Amino acid sequence: MSLALANLGGLTNLATQKPNVGSYSAAQPSDAQVLDASTTTPQQVGTTYTADQLAQQQANAYTDLQLASLRDLLGRTDTGLNQGLQQIGDTYTGSVNQQQNQENQALQDYADKRVTTNKDKLGAYDTINKNANNGYRSLSQIVGRSAGTGSSAFQDLLPDVIGKDISGKRTDANTTYAQNLGNIDTAQKKTELSFQQVLQDLATQRAAQEQQLRTGVEGQKQNLLGQEQQLLAQRGNLAGAQAIQPQIESSRSAVENFFNQFRPTITPQQAAVAAPDLSQYTVDRSTVNAQQQGVPDTTNPYADILRKKLQDQTV
Repeated sequence: MSLALANLGGLTNLATQKPNVGSYSAAQPSDAQVLDASTTTPQQVGTTYTADQLAQQQANAYTDLQLASLRDLLGRTDTGLNQGLQQIGDTYTGSVNQQQNQENQALQDYADKRVTTNKDKLGAYDTINKNANNGYRSLSQIVGRSAGTGSSAFQDLLPDVIGKDISGKRTDANTTYAQNLGNIDTAQKKTELSFQQVLQDLATQRAAQEQQLRTGVEGQKQNLLGQEQQLLAQRGNLAGAQAIQPQIESSRSAVENFFNQFRPTITPQQAAVAAPDLSQYTVDRSTVNAQQQGVPDTTNPYADILRKKLQDQTV
């Protein structure tokens, strides 16, 4: 003789509720059950389940809850991956902007040095011309009085001495400032190369951290997918599904800890800003200026040059 089980009523929705695993016990017969001594088939009033059916329903409901939990965790890994990549990108962009601002400032400094160098060159030209004019006026008084303004010394030799000296000094000044401009260009190229290396290193750090994040997330996902397959294999087996529960909780903690502890660490190197080697061209004017009209400057450098020229002509 077989035993008919009770009408379970509210248990029909068990698949959508978390079962009380610890207090689970087999259902007891109720007054609604009708026994037929002549057959082993329960005579049911309403909907009834066998003990095996009830156990399977509870196992399936428990498994479904755990599967839903695992799928939530899988979604958390996708969300965490996107958030982590965004954090890495923001950190990288901030570092790149900082380096570009520093590079722009360095380039502006080089541009300012070029402007200053060109101004200094023009200033040197102007000083050379002024010194020559002052020297010419001073010496022309001496030569004019001693040899006459119609002499070759006055008309040819003096202008030739002054002209050649001006040309030589302008050439020296031009060479000095051209070299300075070249040194500025060289320093700028070194600085630009240094900043390029810094930016390349930042890109390398970003790629490495993105790969590290993806690898970590993929490991978490594979672990969760493996537990999902284990649960599916235990569907209908409450004890088997319960045995996987500690692994799921451990995975939950691992996922949360992984993302809570993740911090982008993109650190820029220090770019080397090269300082150009700049020479200063000094124009000797302290002994060139003529004194009062008619009184020659005995320390005028053109006087020695002219004197030597005159001596060479005499010889």
